[in-house]
Amino acid sequence: MNGAAKLVRPRRQSQNELLVQPMLNYSCAGGSGNGLSYGVCTVQGYRPHMEDRYTARASVRTGHPVYGQASFFAVYDGHGGDWVSTFCVREKCSFLDFLIEDEQLTSLLAQQSPICDYRDCLRRLFLGYDRKIRREIDYQRNRADSCGSTAVVLLICRRHLLLANCGDSRGVVYIDYGNYYNRVTVDHSVAHILNKELSTVEIRTERQRFDGLRYEMDRDRGLRKPHDKLGHGLMVTRAFGDYDFKGDDLHNLVTAEPSSTTARHERLAALASDGLWDVFTTEEVCEFALHQLKRRSSVQTVARDLLQCALEAGSRDNLTLVLVCFDKNIELALPQDVGQLRDETDRLADAVAREDLARATTETEVQQLAQRLAAKMVRITSE
Repeated sequence: MNGAAKLVRPRRQSQNELLVQPMLNYSCAGGSGNGLSYGVCTVQGYRPHMEDRYTARASVRTGHPVYGQASFFAVYDGHGGDWVSTFCVREKCSFLDFLIEDEQLTSLLAQQSPICDYRDCLRRLFLGYDRKIRREIDYQRNRADSCGSTAVVLLICRRHLLLANCGDSRGVVYIDYGNYYNRVTVDHSVAHILNKELSTVEIRTERQRFDGLRYEMDRDRGLRKPHDKLGHGLMVTRAFGDYDFKGDDLHNLVTAEPSSTTARHERLAALASDGLWDVFTTEEVCEFALHQLKRRSSVQTVARDLLQCALEAGSRDNLTLVLVCFDKNIELALPQDVGQLRDETDRLADAVAREDLARATTETEVQQLAQRLAAKMVRITSE
């Protein structure tokens, strides 16, 4: 399943160009297979154009010895137009097609190889696909050099998860070891580079990448080429496309080189464009999703609820969210008090309005969590 739309002529729009009222054109989808279920939701929001795209496949290629057991999910957040993000999901030339045609990646997945091998392979594939996009642009004589897209992808094969991104679209895999949120991608953004309070290895590495390069960078106008007073700025430092920020070797101010990690199947994974992470933390998204899933909301409904809450909390960007639920682990990992509360919650639901339901059950630990989230997310919705 691809969240694709027809190609439109690339255009660079102002970071501050917003609609007076949001476009609430929610588009939701869902599915299941290979031991998981997923839900996707997108909404244009306050932006004049929808430039996000996604891919969601519970089974990548039916009958294939490796990819028949594999699932793939991705979110592409376009900027300056939707040419690059749409190309990433376009039939026969999508990023997924590019990945599964690679013999080395197929071999690594079949052998369940160590993480260092995947990192090298994914780096080669991200950079290779970026070159493919550039060749396509030149072939079509479509000057989309100022158009680009971030990417966050999740490839699941058997019980192995590969998570990679370039840009500020974020992915997270929830690992339930004392409410520990592990395997979070790195935000390659101007805001993170300029935030001196952030000093992780990944952020320091990204800062070092700019050593010796000529550039200008600030929070308002983003990353710019030196003395480019009239040109546009970028708010990300890694992306597909944006070739006017790249040299011939694709390693200039902007690169498509990804950050990547691996994990085992846990409880939940979430991929989203930066419009969601602008207003919510990783912990808030995971806690909200798990809370709603425990109350037996569908994954698709939870994804939509999160986007509605994000708009109410002040997000002004396009919003796209892919939630992946590893079904058996959600059930096995349920806290005992949640199971005991199910019957009580069902009885209350008939007598108490939705707005009062959270207040009626605040004595439990789970409902206390809902109340804390409500203060940030404006309200807790339930089905």
